[in-house]
Amino acid sequence: MPPKVMSEAQMRKIIRDQVVASMAEFMANMNRKASGAGAGGAEAGGAEAGGAEAGGAGPAVPEITG
Repeated sequence: MPPKVMSEAQMRKIIRDQVVASMAEFMANMNRKASGAGAGGAEAGGAEAGGAEAGGAGPAVPEITG
């Protein structure tokens, strides 16, 4: 059975979600380094932890449009 065809809108949403998650992780890492958390901060909480979507307490991430 061939894989299900994905619409362009679905692909754009997946890519947008991945970029937002990556940006949230990057901003969290930058904020952690700026506050002097020390080495190993990247393991403390990656994109799987929810990032900006978990309770809305995450770093501000610019909205990606288009």
